[in-house]
Amino acid sequence: MATIPLSLEERDTKIFLDYLINTILGTPPTKFRPIDFLHDGRREMPMKVLCLGYSRTGTLDLSIALETLGFRTYHLAEVSQNPTHFPCWKQAQEAKYLGKGKMWEKKEFEKMLGKHDAVLDIPCLNFAEELIAMYPEAKVILSDMPADEWVTKMSQSAGYVVSWKSWPFIAWADPILVKPWWDYMRLTNRIIGWTEPARAKANYLKHNALVRKACPKERLLEFTPGKSGWEELCAFLGTDVPATPFPKVPDEQFFVGVHIFYLIRAAKLAAGKVALVAAPVIALSATALYFDFSWALKR
Repeated sequence: MATIPLSLEERDTKIFLDYLINTILGTPPTKFRPIDFLHDGRREMPMKVLCLGYSRTGTLDLSIALETLGFRTYHLAEVSQNPTHFPCWKQAQEAKYLGKGKMWEKKEFEKMLGKHDAVLDIPCLNFAEELIAMYPEAKVILSDMPADEWVTKMSQSAGYVVSWKSWPFIAWADPILVKPWWDYMRLTNRIIGWTEPARAKANYLKHNALVRKACPKERLLEFTPGKSGWEELCAFLGTDVPATPFPKVPDEQFFVGVHIFYLIRAAKLAAGKVALVAAPVIALSATALYFDFSWALKR
């Protein structure tokens, strides 16, 4: 469910009023963040479930399972459907991990998550401590697997995709989806280290230890992909066990497939924009060459 951005008119009005007020008061103008241009959020339902395991630990399976149980989930897939969220989360990560800009408070998280009662995967897992403290009534699920197995899965999915050399040359051509996605993913790789197996493994173990420390044991379920299923999940959440099999998505292949589409989309847009610029240049060059040769032949 989309968070609604301000219209251009509303955005311009917000900037103008800020400029006017600060000019009158003699104070510096506000440095607006991407999230400042989203409508104020309000929590429409209690936050119930925080799934804070790393990507590729069955988070997509868990997302589908929670949706089956009636929860409204916020997963990376939701961000991809609302790409105005990417710059917001990028700025939030810059504030937390790089010390750039203002740290988010609950009101900012509510803008993104207010329509959801369960969260999974990036970007939320990078704010595990904040979310555990912010929603003390929510239950916490840590999906976990052996670290070396996780590193292998990441090297075949996110680590593989963000290492494609063409992104910096074509992402610019799609400012709606691929450019904000690439900016966010490049920063997230810098934080987690998907393309650096040793650092990624260390961060994986550190993150899981952090979640265990920050969350009271009575609120925490450790969920093992491929072993845990409906019984463990439903007993923890207090829901009935569905009659359907527990979801099992070929996550690595799905992730790579989606981003091949991103790559093709950006490449087509880049080719079209380059051709649009190049065509007049080629035409002018050809015309100049024609006259040069004509003049030379007449001599």
